[in-house]
Amino acid sequence: MPSFELPITEDALPIAADAPPIAADAPPIAADAPPIATGAADDAAPDEDSLSSEVSRHDTEGALTSDALRRAVDGAVDVDDEGGADDVNAAGEVELMLTDDNETPPKERTKRTLFLAKTIGINVDNDLAPFLEKNGKKSITITKKMLIQEIKRRDPRIKVKNTKNTTNESLMAVLPGLTDARDVAYIRTQYAMIRDHLLNGVTADAPTVQRKGTDIMRVFLLINMLPDLRRAYSISQTGSNREMFDAGKTHMSNFLQLLVRYFNDPELKVSTPRQPSLHYSFAEPTACNKGDFELTQLKAKKLISDSRRYLTTMINDWEKSGNG
Repeated sequence: MPSFELPITEDALPIAADAPPIAADAPPIAADAPPIATGAADDAAPDEDSLSSEVSRHDTEGALTSDALRRAVDGAVDVDDEGGADDVNAAGEVELMLTDDNETPPKERTKRTLFLAKTIGINVDNDLAPFLEKNGKKSITITKKMLIQEIKRRDPRIKVKNTKNTTNESLMAVLPGLTDARDVAYIRTQYAMIRDHLLNGVTADAPTVQRKGTDIMRVFLLINMLPDLRRAYSISQTGSNREMFDAGKTHMSNFLQLLVRYFNDPELKVSTPRQPSLHYSFAEPTACNKGDFELTQLKAKKLISDSRRYLTTMINDWEKSGNG
């Protein structure tokens, strides 16, 4: 496959003006920039409720933001039923809770998602048996504290106490079921991605490859360079309908799947354009070809989400400085 050098000009970026901004993690990344570690925030020692230090290490990558993929669930309340969701495209309460740092700290998201998966009947321990065995555990721990918090979240009218005689079984018996199809679908989708991520780590059994600055630039160069990928990104920012959720294929999942396929293609060569006025590091093209880092849908989702947040912060700081 031929190499590409992307000529970025004013008419070369036909992304809608109102589309969410696409940005790299930080201001222009020098070619010799140090590697950017993934999941570094999760290296802190877990508290007594943590599943294990290995699960904690995956927490940052294990949870997605409000655009997360969703699938419909058999038996879930239909959105048109009384008590169901009013807007299938809007985030449900569980998604809002898991993506709010104040409600669910990043290092606890994987643990809480696995807990929620158990509460909707998923056999988590059986699915993750290879991962648990590797880490010397028999099951994913559910604490009474976690159950009581979830009971109160679902129905504050239920009075429960954490006493010596209180058992997990008794708490599960009074835990209200989820009545919003969006919540069940979100838990199932999050769980599936976390499960695949954890089990992949068991089978790979190799050192974690750190993401480099050129890997980040490769993602955004590909989005700008390839018309079908750029179009898929723009479409991913629009809501998906119920039929797409039922099929397990949303606009966002289609975009992520396409991005991962292009990124991991070693034959697809890309490089930065010559932009000496932007930064001295861009005086000459920088090759951003496929290296050892493997992109997954989970990693791609987090990278793009983080980039938006960093860009928003930078723009706000710039405007407050009086230079905006």
